[in-house]
Amino acid sequence: MAINTNATKLAQLINPEVMGAFVERKLEAEFKFAPLAVVGHSLQGQPGDTLTFPTWAYIGKAEDVAEGEAIPLSKMGQSKTNVKVKKAGKGIELTDEAVLSGLGDAIGEGERQLAESILDKVNHDCFEVLKNNVTLQHSATGVVNADVFADALVKFKEDVHEGQVAFVSPKRYAEIRKDSAWVTVSQGEKFINGQVGEIMGCAIVVSNTVPDNMILIVRAGALGLELKRDTMVESDRDIIHKSTVITIDKHYVAYLKDASKVIKITMGE
Repeated sequence: MAINTNATKLAQLINPEVMGAFVERKLEAEFKFAPLAVVGHSLQGQPGDTLTFPTWAYIGKAEDVAEGEAIPLSKMGQSKTNVKVKKAGKGIELTDEAVLSGLGDAIGEGERQLAESILDKVNHDCFEVLKNNVTLQHSATGVVNADVFADALVKFKEDVHEGQVAFVSPKRYAEIRKDSAWVTVSQGEKFINGQVGEIMGCAIVVSNTVPDNMILIVRAGALGLELKRDTMVESDRDIIHKSTVITIDKHYVAYLKDASKVIKITMGE
């Protein structure tokens, strides 16, 4: 008996290229640190798994120079930081019955969850970079209010009025929104994805990744995200169990690009 050419085949239902494109769009739309991170693609198509970038030491402010005197020369100091590319991955297995006869859209749900898993991992790594490599720090006690932010922002020195984002836990968000300086923002006024309001010039984003005893104030350009390869989705058949395995992976590295643009507030009891 000939095969019905109009029959639906799993190869048509599960399209890795379409899934990969969906994941990339989701990452671009829901990446928590856009527009704070500088995203680069210089590693794509290049050999090696390590990114080396320079860190420059400031030469200091200019000095008074008397007539006829030599202008003082300062040596520019440079150090190098190496960060290694990592691979993040996740996989699922769908039986033929789940795809063809199960309730709901198994393929669509799998696609959504795979994209979500990669997005969560990239966001988590960015948080870890910011939490563990901060040089500007401020300590406070009690509830989080406008005074805590005002005192912490002094760490930015004279650039206190530049825009920044503060990542807080749900508990601290509850405290901040009770402050008289709190401003709730509407959809059209948001500076960053996930922003719920603003206080003392800081756009507030709530995240379960941030512990209750910490607040991260971040400015654009603080974080670097280098992509070695676009998100890859692949599938393979298990002809014995009649199922399809789908995997997703992403090669990237998140690193602190500018330590002068991050303040970590540590909250005590």
